[in-house]
Amino acid sequence: MAEVTRLRTAAGLTRANRPDSVPPLIAIGPDTTMALLLGGGPGLSRPGAASLAHHGVLFLHQAPEISREVLGALRQPLETGQVTIARGGPGGQVTTFPARYLLVVSASPCPCTAAGTPPQLCQCTPVMRRRYLGRLAGPLLDQVTVKAQMTIPSERDGQALSPCTAVVAARVKAARDRAAFRLAGTPWHTNAGIPADALRAFPVRLAALAFYLGDHDWLSQYAGNRHFPVPH
Repeated sequence: MAEVTRLRTAAGLTRANRPDSVPPLIAIGPDTTMALLLGGGPGLSRPGAASLAHHGVLFLHQAPEISREVLGALRQPLETGQVTIARGGPGGQVTTFPARYLLVVSASPCPCTAAGTPPQLCQCTPVMRRRYLGRLAGPLLDQVTVKAQMTIPSERDGQALSPCTAVVAARVKAARDRAAFRLAGTPWHTNAGIPADALRAFPVRLAALAFYLGDHDWLSQYAGNRHFPVPH
């Protein structure tokens, strides 16, 4: 977390030599500007939200309301894990900050945000809804691998048992520990940090796939093949 601490110190959010053991959670919303997202300031020395979320979570609240310019600026850090800021044209000052994070996006299904409530509360037409969510189309949405539609919880949902935060945190830590052990001796610590051209050197174990997908015929078909395809 030393890298995270240095970024926070550069942004004036923490004291130097005082590491924070909790991964960062940075939320941005409709009022976010390019400067707030990418950083800059005197000498281009101040990191923005994308870099302050390094090794943590960047949360886009009401993403369709965020300007297209800001959403488009997220493409570079999502693809490269870095933010590069230039000033003064060719030969001018250039600063690069790390920005590798888990992206979480929230969006209401319609402009009035009332969809999912009793029908009489939402007056948006299907065209209005498609146009609203269409603001997220393109490279940004392609980076979101898990999509879930949330509904207003009912009384029955509130009674359902679910793992507490401590249980989920323990599972995440166990998964990260396994990844760190598997990647020992490499520059990476998690699967997300492995470049695309190096992924084939770290194939998924058949046992891990069987746990999530069940004992399917394709598992035995590709058994023993180091670089087997993963079905969708």
